[in-house]
Amino acid sequence: MDFDPRDHGSRVTADESLIEGCRLILAVWDGSWSTSVDATAHLVAYARSRRVPVGVLWPAGAAQIGALPRPAADAMSGQKPST
Repeated sequence: MDFDPRDHGSRVTADESLIEGCRLILAVWDGSWSTSVDATAHLVAYARSRRVPVGVLWPAGAAQIGALPRPAADAMSGQKPST
């Protein structure tokens, strides 16, 4: 697979290819929406759509500098991200 880390589509394709070989995903994720730089929300939603179990880790007190507000629920599942 060709991979260009500067290309968002290339990164998403690589993430999806990685998910195909997984039996479990552990995501360090604050529940925020994906951006052109961060595709964690897409990776989590894609894994769930493929019925790959996802564990979401977000340590108490952790914060991202300059992050968008955390959504109330995951866009794909309607579930609040685990904390």
